[in-house]
Parts: sequence; structure tokens; C-alpha cells
Amino acid sequence: AKPDGFWFGLQVRDATTSDSVTLIENSGNTTTSIRTPGIRDWRLSKNDAVMLFYSNSRWRAVASVAKLWLPTSDAVTWAAQQDNFTRTSRGISNIRVTLTGNQLLTGVVPDGVTPNGEILLIENVDTADTLTIDHDATSTAANRFFCPGAVDLALGPLHSALWRYDATSSRWRCMAFS
Repeated sequence: AKPDGFWFGLQVRDATTSDSVTLIENSGNTTTSIRTPGIRDWRLSKNDAVMLFYSNSRWRAVASVAKLWLPTSDAVTWAAQQDNFTRTSRGISNIRVTLTGNQLLTGVVPDGVTPNGEILLIENVDTADTLTIDHDATSTAANRFFCPGAVDLALGPLHSALWRYDATSSRWRCMAFS
């Protein structure tokens, strides 16, 4: 704990890797806890910085603009249908998929960091095969997709889709696709 008004800047100076630092929102609910914008974990990627300010017995992250930034990705190769796909670590916001034949994705496990509003980009980086995202079937209910028009979404070669997790309906909802 510090006196009210104490502040310092935190900068991730590593510009060569995809590593990140995550400020965990109100972990432990003590005088060393951090309050972050949007009341959610705050991820700092390479060359990011934030000011931490101590006020009312809590550290507070001061940021002028929240950003949509997808700094971490999983590069995967799928040769079979994927049910309840689990990313390699917490905070992965982009899945880059190479396929062995046409494949089906029925669900992705939310990362648990931001259970309502998590953004996930799924990219079919394959140059020949199609990734079909199944509408509301097979995977555990909380990991499934709600596709536009309630029909499966086919991501042809070099296409992608942006999803948002809706905790109210416990489904991934499509925001955009190409």
C-alpha cells in the first residue's frame, strides 16, 4: 500500500516476442489489488505501457482508450473434427488453422479471463481446404457457436471469422466473416 496519489508507469519493453503481461482485475480484493478499465483483466503486449495510480486503497490502471488487439495466437493443424477445442494457454485471442482435408469445428472453450465479451478470431490459413463452423451442435453447450442465419458457416481457404462470447446465452456469436 502507498499513499493516495502515488503513481508509476509500467512498460513492456520486450519488442521481439509475443509474450505479454496481464494485470489481473481485483485479484485477492486487498490493498495490493488492481482495478482495471472495463473491470476486466488488462493485457499489455510488446511496447505497451500503462500508468498505475494508487487511490482509495487500490491500484488503478489509467488508460485513455481501450483497444481491440489480438496479440496472441495458436497456430494449429487439424486433421479431424474439433469438439470443445481448448487453446494452449489463457488469453489466446486468435486461432490460425491449417487443415488436412475439409474439417468441422463445433466449439471452443472460453478462456475464463473475460467470460462475457471475449473476442476470438478464427482464421483458415489453409490454401485448399474448408473449415466449417457448426451451428449449435456436438460440443458442450457453453462452447458452441451461434452462426448467422442459424446455419453452419463455411470458411473457405484464406477466410476468417470474428466471434464474441455471450455469457448470457453461453454461446459464441459471429461478429463478422470474410
